[in-house]
Amino acid sequence: MFTSWFNMRLLRKRELSYSKKIYRILRTTPYRRSRRYLRTHSTGVSAIAAESISDRQERISGFEQRRLSEAHVALIGAGMNGEVAEGLVRKGVGTLTIVDFDEVSWTNLNRQFFFPHQVGQMKAHALSENLAAHSTSGTRIRS
Repeated sequence: MFTSWFNMRLLRKRELSYSKKIYRILRTTPYRRSRRYLRTHSTGVSAIAAESISDRQERISGFEQRRLSEAHVALIGAGMNGEVAEGLVRKGVGTLTIVDFDEVSWTNLNRQFFFPHQVGQMKAHALSENLAAHSTSGTRIRS
């Protein structure tokens, strides 16, 4: 009886020390991501820039988000250029004009950025609808 009680006590002690380690890890991890940590432990990037959507782009030397947001890009052909258009919208280009006079067909669905309910619509209009959800930086999309 004594050995089992003693073993139980040791086992409980180990569990507590293990759970304390886990608690310590869980407790410190969110703090490292907090705004206070970013302000006090600066890595050359200000706390405001660390919260920016275009933070990764702004770290590239010579990149200016302002210039990109003032740019106007004309995309001719909405079919295979859907990935290009999505990248431009996500990067925050100012205005994107899509020109395509073709209609979405069933054969486009497996390789282009369209959905079954859009079959028969003009590709430029369908693509502009699909890209609207990806515009996090206020890109104006025209078709």
